[in-house]
Amino acid sequence: MCVCVVLFLSALYSPVTLVGNSKPSFSTPNEDCSLLDELNFNGTRAFSDIEWQLSLGPRLPESNASSTFRENLSNMLHEIGFEVHLNEHQHQNYNFTNVQARYSPTTNASSTLPRVMVSAHYDSRNIADRDENVSYHSQPIDGANDGGSGTAVLMELARIIPMLNLPYTIELLWTDAEDQDDNFTLGAKAWAENLSQEEIESIDSFILLDMVGDRDLKLQKIMPGNDSLYNQISSIANKLGYTENSKCQTDFPLGVLDYTNTSFVFDDHVHPHQLGIPSIDIMDPVYGNETNNGFGTFWHTMNDTIDNVSPESLLAVGRIVEYGLVNEMFIDFYTSNDSSNDGDGNMSQNEENTTSTDRSSSDVYQLALFITLPILCIIIVVYNRTTSRAR
Repeated sequence: MCVCVVLFLSALYSPVTLVGNSKPSFSTPNEDCSLLDELNFNGTRAFSDIEWQLSLGPRLPESNASSTFRENLSNMLHEIGFEVHLNEHQHQNYNFTNVQARYSPTTNASSTLPRVMVSAHYDSRNIADRDENVSYHSQPIDGANDGGSGTAVLMELARIIPMLNLPYTIELLWTDAEDQDDNFTLGAKAWAENLSQEEIESIDSFILLDMVGDRDLKLQKIMPGNDSLYNQISSIANKLGYTENSKCQTDFPLGVLDYTNTSFVFDDHVHPHQLGIPSIDIMDPVYGNETNNGFGTFWHTMNDTIDNVSPESLLAVGRIVEYGLVNEMFIDFYTSNDSSNDGDGNMSQNEENTTSTDRSSSDVYQLALFITLPILCIIIVVYNRTTSRAR
């Protein structure tokens, strides 16, 4: 009986570590806090890119604002050396256009080079259907965070990529029609459906940036997605000072990245993920105060405005991606125990966003011990008494 008590108390108060624990476990890096000084990403300039997008008005498919955005973006990309393609698509009553830009090493533009894709959607939502004020439900939102932030980070990455001297091909993809009425991820779906098998196999990783500008930035692990890539992001964030375990002091509070929390989100990254391309979504799904739907009080409302995003949040995300690109952490990142794609999750494709925060595996395991050990103790006691009587 004493043994049972000891086991029971141990289960309650001892930490348990299991394979599959959602809390990331990575080796303690030799942190060099000067790493931040070596990065080029400019959060203030990215913030200005959001202001510019909002000045155009709602970036709805087929709108003048959308066309002006593409024209200016294409001109900028051409000037800094990107190969740019505007890909037009149609789905039901929607006509929309994706912007795809490629940058390859000038000394070796071979199609056999490793290929990394970074993506964001540039359209803004056409209805504020989550706003408390019902009269706004048919009005378009500013989309400073949902649409504007990921687009801005991608624009700033485009500016600095030529100076990074990457030995592989980098492609930037701005998708359209991600967030219109009850239709979601149409641009990414059309892009994925038009990939040849050869193109699919050539992509080492797909990294989506969505809703990354929240002033109170807390990046969660988004599923489905590739666990190996998420481990790379965890390692980078730890080295740069953006996790609870970090030793480096940054211009942002510790805990920007918190992969102990997991949300299931049907987003643009799901389409390449379903093709077997290692894909992840860098996202803070709680925008504003937490709500029952899991996406916060500012999500899909008239409060998705410039004053609710910050250049510091854009800077943190941009630095994470830049560091990963420079150090080739998004190519050849698998270990021997990795599978091609992990953490599928079951989701409805009719919903863009379905979130839930999971308890870690260790918490679940401790709960199981909490329940089963007392039962086991009772069985042992009853068995001992029965056998003693039989003797």
